[in-house]
Amino acid sequence: MQADPIAKEYQMLESSVQEFAKKVLKPRLEENDRFPWSEFFTDAVEKAVELEYFHVSLPEELNGWGGKLSPLNLILKSISEVDASLAAILLTNAVSQELLLSAGEAEFLRELFGRHKPSRDLLTAYPLLMNPEENEIELSAEKTTSGYTLSGRAEYVVMAPFSRWALMPAQVEKCQRYSFFLMDLDQKGVKSEGPVFSMGLHACPAADLILANAEARLIGKEDEGPELFERMVTRMLPAAASVACGLMRGSLREAIQYARKRKQGGRNIFDWSELRLILSDMMEKANVSQILLDHAFRAADGRESKWAEDACTAAIYILDAASDLTSNGIQALGGYGYTKHSFQERRFRDAQHLRSVFGTMNPRRLDYVERNFNR
Repeated sequence: MQADPIAKEYQMLESSVQEFAKKVLKPRLEENDRFPWSEFFTDAVEKAVELEYFHVSLPEELNGWGGKLSPLNLILKSISEVDASLAAILLTNAVSQELLLSAGEAEFLRELFGRHKPSRDLLTAYPLLMNPEENEIELSAEKTTSGYTLSGRAEYVVMAPFSRWALMPAQVEKCQRYSFFLMDLDQKGVKSEGPVFSMGLHACPAADLILANAEARLIGKEDEGPELFERMVTRMLPAAASVACGLMRGSLREAIQYARKRKQGGRNIFDWSELRLILSDMMEKANVSQILLDHAFRAADGRESKWAEDACTAAIYILDAASDLTSNGIQALGGYGYTKHSFQERRFRDAQHLRSVFGTMNPRRLDYVERNFNR
């Protein structure tokens, strides 16, 4: 039987990303976790740009993989198995691209990827940990003869210290709801306060921005922000789950390797029934998560009738399961699991941090119930 050419492409992509993670990311994991008190891994980001990881979810006419999310899943999962910080950077950029596409801004993306540019000119920052409807928007937009200006404060704008562009939610005067705006971070009216030190994903830099009449371009229409955000979240929630899934795989792998090598009382701790139960629980969560995630991406790429529901189901389960599994990963290593040398405590911090992506999971659960039981 002839091999599926698409499946072969995906296998080649996954192998390429795993090789990249092993050779480029793994050697400086400890240094990355010390950021912002160590240098940012610019070389790794530029290499990822060169390998075209930053626009795989775009349509073919924009040099992407046909608008499918499965390639993004493979990249995020394989990278976060080694270092979730770069995966979070890729996720942030994919979120911005999804918002721009949803608002009909394909021309901007075409110009962006149409010719070679410095890597920072291809990146778009975004306040990733903010659901505009769950938080007070501190940015106001004022209409001018040539466009709009933004003033106020924006907190935790991911990749702001290293991006050329930023996509921001702001409130236009007399409008009931918020709107999205694209702005150039190199202009005079933008002041950066940061980078911000966060609980997890240390090498995914973020900064608070102070804007004073910063020029910006309206994305989509005024008042359209909630619709654009919800469409983006529906598509990108499983992508966030891909990062969590990679963390789970990395945590499980390290726990098993440690258990096979570590001896106590004259035998490998892998033979202890208590530890085997912990590893069994970790493996179960990792495998179920992988099954749910693969199905969610197939459904999304195939535009199946219930793809949005499947994506939400997978994301809610996986983001919670990652927190439990990485906690067990620490327990499996005993006292060593709490040290920074094992990276298990880092994965636990990263998993907890990820649960805040796109707003907390509890509102997602409530929305999930409302959608599925009020039909």
